[in-house]
Amino acid sequence: GEIMMKLILCDDDPKFLEYMKRFLISELGFTTIILTCTDYKRLFAILETNTDCDLLFMDICLPNQNGILLSQKILKQYPQLLIVFISGYADSYYQQAFLKVRPYGFLRKPVDHQLLLQLIQKFQKEQATPSPNYYYFKTSDGLEKILFDDIYFFENNGHHVYIYTDTDVFSVRTTFSKILSILPANHFIQCHRRYIVNLKHVKKYQKDYFIMANESQDKIEISQLRISDVKKHFFEFLANNPA
Repeated sequence: GEIMMKLILCDDDPKFLEYMKRFLISELGFTTIILTCTDYKRLFAILETNTDCDLLFMDICLPNQNGILLSQKILKQYPQLLIVFISGYADSYYQQAFLKVRPYGFLRKPVDHQLLLQLIQKFQKEQATPSPNYYYFKTSDGLEKILFDDIYFFENNGHHVYIYTDTDVFSVRTTFSKILSILPANHFIQCHRRYIVNLKHVKKYQKDYFIMANESQDKIEISQLRISDVKKHFFEFLANNPA
């Protein structure tokens, strides 16, 4: 049951990074992946390949760069990332940090171990509670916040996944496995290699198809392989969500 966490530490002092990393691993063990960098170019490179990062610990005073303004840029690209500022000059930056970015936390140097651990425990607790009711999907127009309850079904056509809501169809570059990893499992089910359905929006259920409750009353096939699985899942859903 430990929650796997991925943290990034960005600070221009390698000694501080090494010290923080050692402390965190000694406290959290190896369920935590800790990536470190000393400048913002490296930081962007890390973020690009680690989009599943949980917390970014960010020094406000980086060489030639203000960490607060940098964070604004980062959050445009990665809105779900949580940022914790670290600063030796906390008082002069506190206000700016909270006005421009809503940081997850603010730690002053030298870092108080108790506060650091409290912050991480708070994060782990939030992770363990039910997931949020929306996700930021990457569409061609940028990030689109879509509520899970608004989604009727997903259709996979190879390179893209289409998300059908009541009013729109969004085209997203992703895979079904990625989508299934973020969806609340109790009311979404993959019923076909091409479809994932939101059981909350099923109007009619037959052994080998669903009729959706949207305007066009789409008929979604259930593949032979998945018939018994879907049936079990659907009746569990009905038991837990009486109309």
